[in-house]
Amino acid sequence: MPRSRTAWLSLYLTLAGLACEHELIAKSDSFESAISKIKSQEIGCCDTGQILRLKEIKDELNPRILIIKRDINDVKDSLSKIGINGVDELLSKQNDLLNVASQENDTLTIQFQDIDSRIEEIYSFLSGGLEFKKEIYDRVKDYNIQFNNLIEYTSSLDQTNILNNYGI
Repeated sequence: MPRSRTAWLSLYLTLAGLACEHELIAKSDSFESAISKIKSQEIGCCDTGQILRLKEIKDELNPRILIIKRDINDVKDSLSKIGINGVDELLSKQNDLLNVASQENDTLTIQFQDIDSRIEEIYSFLSGGLEFKKEIYDRVKDYNIQFNNLIEYTSSLDQTNILNNYGI
């Protein structure tokens, strides 16, 4: 899932009453502090790197897991357009882990291109069966959330800390 779509999903879920952070693990001082924030504030986390620490996340939180699959070549192309290259090995590892996790009973797995057509199912799954808030979805469905100066933003983050947070 591209970062702009995970940002969109976290915004939609928050507006629909399910507080959700975007890329919380990367932005936190440590993996443990991200887990602590999720627990204490009872929030969700929409984070493309979570798959790398999924077992620990499951052990700590017992969360509902939504996996959004996207063709790995489309991901590479998307990242390349914003200047991120040379991550083929990491993407391949993430893809393999996503394939394994998708087979588990406690996950909902959908294809990237099906997000909009399955948004009601996504909301129901993540909320534990609450009524879908169509009016909020209709208000934000066409939002295209992009990051200004994404490379500058990611460069400003502590890269070593981010890698440690994801267990790399």
